[in-house]
Amino acid sequence: MYFPLDKRRHNRLSCCIPCLIFLTTSNKTETGWGIIYDLSLGGARLHTRLNIDGTNEIFLSFQIYNNFQFEKVKCRIVRYTYQGIYRTLHLNFVNLFSPHHLANALTSLLHNCLD
Repeated sequence: MYFPLDKRRHNRLSCCIPCLIFLTTSNKTETGWGIIYDLSLGGARLHTRLNIDGTNEIFLSFQIYNNFQFEKVKCRIVRYTYQGIYRTLHLNFVNLFSPHHLANALTSLLHNCLD
């Protein structure tokens, strides 16, 4: 049996975090909602109904508890798939303002899951 190598640099944490998505095209900005299902220091996987066809970057805002807020994080869309009316987006963070802040948020999320 063949198993492909996992090319991820960061471990993923399964979660269910609502997020706000900003999609900027040449003449307008659309907003939509999504749910983050996997989160790591390098990126995220989320589901949304927002039509992202024809773009390769979005901005993402989300909050992990009250202490950890992330506003308009620039993300590159690595790939996306359709599941019914939803799109599953696989994202890389382009400009995460504070990776240390996200590391603290993920640690807090993990500790609360284990309690």
